[in-house]
Amino acid sequence: MQTDHLDYIEQRATQPITVDWDALTAEEARLEDDEVSTVAKVLSGIGAVFATLLFLIFLVWSGVIDSEAAALVTGAGLVIAALLLGGQPRTAFLATTIICAYLVGVSLVFYSMFDQLTERQLVLPVIAVAILTLATSRNYFLIFVATVSLPTCLLFLHFTEAGSLFLALAVLLPALAFLAVNLLEHYLLGDRRLQPLRAGLAVSLLLGMAWYRWAGYFGVAVSDYSEVVVAGGLYLCCLVTVWYSLSARWTVAAGLILAPLLLLPLLLGGVFLLLLSHRNNYFIGIGLGTLGLVYFTGQYYYDLRWDLLNKSLALMASGVLLLLLYFIVQRRFPAHVPH
Repeated sequence: MQTDHLDYIEQRATQPITVDWDALTAEEARLEDDEVSTVAKVLSGIGAVFATLLFLIFLVWSGVIDSEAAALVTGAGLVIAALLLGGQPRTAFLATTIICAYLVGVSLVFYSMFDQLTERQLVLPVIAVAILTLATSRNYFLIFVATVSLPTCLLFLHFTEAGSLFLALAVLLPALAFLAVNLLEHYLLGDRRLQPLRAGLAVSLLLGMAWYRWAGYFGVAVSDYSEVVVAGGLYLCCLVTVWYSLSARWTVAAGLILAPLLLLPLLLGGVFLLLLSHRNNYFIGIGLGTLGLVYFTGQYYYDLRWDLLNKSLALMASGVLLLLLYFIVQRRFPAHVPH
């Protein structure tokens, strides 16, 4: 409940804040009546992805999109239809249809310009549609998909052009945006885009880190420059989180504890998700951060580029330091579960 979480924010606030309780209560009543649970949203999204793939296969097989003009018109029409449907008050039963129409529409627009634009320019229509969606829609599903699609464009550029800067941006931009959204959460509580935007940024960060790990297996090398920038950027994000949450003294201590993780930047990303999500009681982020830590720890352990002894020592030392950081954070932030 937003009101319960706002009580928690008021308790932690260092300055008085003013809340329009009548408007907030009305918004909560609307959400309870119109929206669906998080589980239903996830299932709707998964179903929509599979439905989109099947529909695109049908379009290619039937030859409907052989004409680039027809693909452009059809794609633009589907995107507009999805945005209009997303504005309807009862979207629970239309969730899969909305996401499917949106994804198919963006795919057709992308396809229609494939021969007209360079590989670098192909991301422009996707970025334009995503920005339009973020500016005009308040639908959970569409905001989430639009948010994830922006960093995905950078991953596409890294795959097609093997540019180190694109990979670094695909990881760091979602991390910085996730940091800003959570630190400015008290200004965004009245905006219906907050929850899908925050979820989309957390998922985007994990996707960027996953590509960072697997890019080499697809023939795209990760340069030393990218590794340094990603590790340094995520390290600074962790320090900023601790600094805003605790004090300069605790930030120095956390900085020393987290320093060895500069050699394991993907674990550093998982720690950042956990720290910031714990600070804001954002349970989806806590779950994603935990999933990232478990997955990337296993990946590092089976990474053939390191010998077993060095991997064991690095992971053992990192585990001890992370446990120490846990006790520091737990001491400063006792567990709080909204009533």
